[in-house]
Parts: sequence; structure tokens; C-alpha cells
Amino acid sequence: MSSGGFIVNTTAPTAASFALTKLFKLAELVSADANSLHGALPSQARLEQVDVQLTLTAGGPPTQAKVMLYWDSAGDDPMAGPSAYFALTAALTTANLYVGTANLGRVRPRAPAGQTASGTCYAAVLVDAGTVTVTRVRLHWSDPRDGE
Repeated sequence: MSSGGFIVNTTAPTAASFALTKLFKLAELVSADANSLHGALPSQARLEQVDVQLTLTAGGPPTQAKVMLYWDSAGDDPMAGPSAYFALTAALTTANLYVGTANLGRVRPRAPAGQTASGTCYAAVLVDAGTVTVTRVRLHWSDPRDGE
């Protein structure tokens, strides 16, 4: 049986077109999503995908995004990425909400000594148009010891 989980953003920063956001923390956060329970990122994990929800606040709607992951809160210790641009689409029921998923190719980074906090990482989002608020980012992981 495969074990895994996800970590989710703890703040909702702003991303402007063609500019990386301030870094924001991804962590186990049951108050944001009850299913993140037991989702703390292990020191060795297989990264599966990143789900994003972005709310348009100004300008034209974004059609694509990239995600960059870091081990540290300063953005000096890369973890994975930047992802290739992935398509965004309008959400089905919420106005100005754009959603998409980046496949990370099942990379298997190991937490370095420079990791800011155990069980967490940091992310930045780049969009191709408009200004958005990062509503939700989920980093899905699985235990590489469980096999493929």
C-alpha cells in the first residue's frame, strides 16, 4: 500500500505577470484542508504534482503558470523546478478563479541541511498575464520506499 500526502500554502500572496511572487510556505495545514492531515513532507519523498488555484485581481486572465520550489525561506536552496509552463483554465463555478496542475515527473529530492523547517518547503508562482492571488497550492508527495 502506498503512503503519501500533500502540503498546502499557509498564506495567499500576490503574483504579477512575468514576476515571481514572494516565497510562500507549504506545510501540513489541517485548517486549510482537512485532508492534509499527516501530510508533512518527509525528509525523502517522491514529488508527484502541484495543484494551483489562482484568483485574478487585475489585468487580463492568466493562461499558463510555472512553479518553483525551494527548501529555504530565502529562496536560495532549490528543491524542484521551475516547472514547465502548464495550462490554466477558468474554474467551473467561481468567477476569476483559474486552476491547473503541474506534473513534477516524480523527482526524489532529499532534504538538505539548509531546509528552513522540517516537513515544509517554499514555493513561488509565475503567471503569464494579469495579477493574481495565490489561493491554493498543493504539493503532492509519496513515499519512495513504497515502490512505483
